[in-house]
Amino acid sequence: MSSRPTAVSESIWQYLESNWSAEDPFLQQLREDARKEGIPEICISADQARFLQLFLRSIRARFVLEIGTLAGYSAIAMARALPPDGRLLSVEVSRKHADFARARIAAAGLADRAEVLCESGLSFLERMQPKPRYDFIFVDADKQNYRRYLDLATPLLHEGGVFCADNALAFGKIGARLSPSDPDYRSVEAIESFNSALAGHPAYFSALLTCGDGMALGFKLPSVPFRER
Repeated sequence: MSSRPTAVSESIWQYLESNWSAEDPFLQQLREDARKEGIPEICISADQARFLQLFLRSIRARFVLEIGTLAGYSAIAMARALPPDGRLLSVEVSRKHADFARARIAAAGLADRAEVLCESGLSFLERMQPKPRYDFIFVDADKQNYRRYLDLATPLLHEGGVFCADNALAFGKIGARLSPSDPDYRSVEAIESFNSALAGHPAYFSALLTCGDGMALGFKLPSVPFRER
């Protein structure tokens, strides 16, 4: 037993990649093609993708919203876990990234299950009618707007649905009290603010998973408060 998370050494990471990964030759090639196209190598890790697939299956998710597509790695991983009538909508502000992701989604045989919309995540959420429609919302976009994404996305999530944000450990710098001169200062500050907001949000029961760079998850509570026994 251990009261603290185990640090992920290189050997443990190799073990995770070998045994608990969602990555197959298609996703491996996607990573390589994205790198060649100059798309930042900042997608979720293979073990995070595996976790998301397991989680989506466990809550029987049908409708998923993703804010931040990048190369489409996480969109493809999540769409693979949806039932045939499931749908994933991913919103990406960069035209180059959106076009790349659309092509890879089609090549993966998922064009009927996953769609990429080229638009700012904030503008998309701001124009949406506040009607619950999603079972799972995944955010992996500009960190400065994480709290705004939480505020705008919450009305779109079913009770019993889950809000999830990547990089909750802020590139390993969470809680480090950075100097304002640090290039990651604003992003880390924004993630810390978001983490606190989610942890104390009255609409959610939340937790932070130390997988990859951290994933903060909030289960949207029913209108009638849940009472623990």
